[in-house]
Amino acid sequence: MTPLPRPVRELPAAAMRLSTSIQAEVATDAPWISSMTARAARFVALAIFGCAAATIAAAPLARRYGHPRAAAAIYALFSSVCHQRAERSFFLASEPFPVCQRCTGIYSGLFLGALVAGDALALARIRTRRAWVVGATLPLALDAALAWSGIRPGSALTRAATGLLFGSMLATLLVPALSELAAKLAARRDSALGRQSLRAPGRPS
Repeated sequence: MTPLPRPVRELPAAAMRLSTSIQAEVATDAPWISSMTARAARFVALAIFGCAAATIAAAPLARRYGHPRAAAAIYALFSSVCHQRAERSFFLASEPFPVCQRCTGIYSGLFLGALVAGDALALARIRTRRAWVVGATLPLALDAALAWSGIRPGSALTRAATGLLFGSMLATLLVPALSELAAKLAARRDSALGRQSLRAPGRPS
C-alpha cells in the first residue's frame, strides 16, 4: 500500500520539533518578556508569514503576466515542501498556486494566527497551546487519510479548512516562542554589554 505523501506525514512532526527546539532555549511562559520585544517578534512573524502568503499569490500572476523567471523561482522554492499537483491547487489568473490547497490553508493560517497569537500567549500556557496543535493535526491527518484510502474523496474546502486550522494553531506556538527567544537574546546581549563596561578601564579625571 502506498504511504501518505511525504509532506502530509512529516509536516505536523516537523512543526512540533521546531517549536520544541525554540521553547527549549527559553523559560516556559517567562514573565520577563518585555511587551516591546514581544510586539517586535510578533511583527517579524507577521512579516514573514505575510510575505510567504503574498509570494504564493504572486507566482501565478508572474507566470501569467510575463515574468517566467520569477515565477519559476517561486515554484522551485515551494516544490521542496509541496507536491504542487495542479488538480489539488487553487488557481489565479488561470495558473495554479505554487502550493496545494492544504498548504495554502496552512500558510494563510500562520498569518491569521499570528494576528491573535499575542492574546493566545496571555490566555493559554504552553501545554495548552501544544494541545491545540495536536488537536488541529487530527482533522488534517484524517482528511488526508480518508482521501488516500479512497473512503471519501477530499475536496478543496476540507483541504484548505484543515490546513487553515492547523496553521493558525501552530502560530500560537511559534509566535510566542519567537518572542521569548528574542527577549532572552536581548537579555544576554545586555548582560554581555554590562560585563564589558565593568571591565573597561576608567577614564582619567
